[in-house]
Amino acid sequence: GVPFSQAVALTVVDRLHDIVGLGLIVVAVIAWAPLPAEVVTIGGAALSIRTDGRRVIAVAALLFGAVIVAPLLLGERAEMLLRRCLGERVARIYRGYLTGLAVVGDVPALLRASFWNLGVWWLYIVSMWALFHAFHLTEVNLWSAAVITCVLHMGLLLPTPPGLAGVFEAFVAAPLIVYGATPSSAAAYALTLHVVQVSVLLPLALVFLWRDGLSFRQALALGRHGVARSTDAEKH
Repeated sequence: GVPFSQAVALTVVDRLHDIVGLGLIVVAVIAWAPLPAEVVTIGGAALSIRTDGRRVIAVAALLFGAVIVAPLLLGERAEMLLRRCLGERVARIYRGYLTGLAVVGDVPALLRASFWNLGVWWLYIVSMWALFHAFHLTEVNLWSAAVITCVLHMGLLLPTPPGLAGVFEAFVAAPLIVYGATPSSAAAYALTLHVVQVSVLLPLALVFLWRDGLSFRQALALGRHGVARSTDAEKH
């Protein structure tokens, strides 16, 4: 029953938490990780990992600031401007978006969410590092796991096929090869990591569906019904 615009705002806040967590890892990696090369060549262009990495972080911060901070600062003034220029429907969608962003103003809730988010990223890196030992990948360490995590999740911002098939493996194997792993070992590790993650997440999804008394079909139907109802409500 949550309006579509509020759901979008909550999703943006959730993604913001992920980006902030990943951004902190990227900052740490650029500042302290023993990277394979200071300068890399991509498409004939020489790129400095540290210098250009900082630029990427700055651009990302500006973009998310525009999406999150600007609406919070402008508030009703932006809503009035949208109503005057684009009509009532757009203004109503913006109001719902602001309502969803209201969680940012709840500092205790924000801190709790940030704590758990950073904990999840840490577990992700540690699990990746632990799997290195199963493949006897002596070329990599915990810092390498952090670097690969950054490369992987930046790569996953691109359009991906269902289940991330192929794309996931490519963005894990490529940095491993740069670190000195053989292509066969890197490919085997990437595929195993993907299988391990799916084998953990799928049972968790089934448990929560069971807890809510839902099947996959019911969950999909509820999603379609909720979007349709929210869209109809915002038209009126």
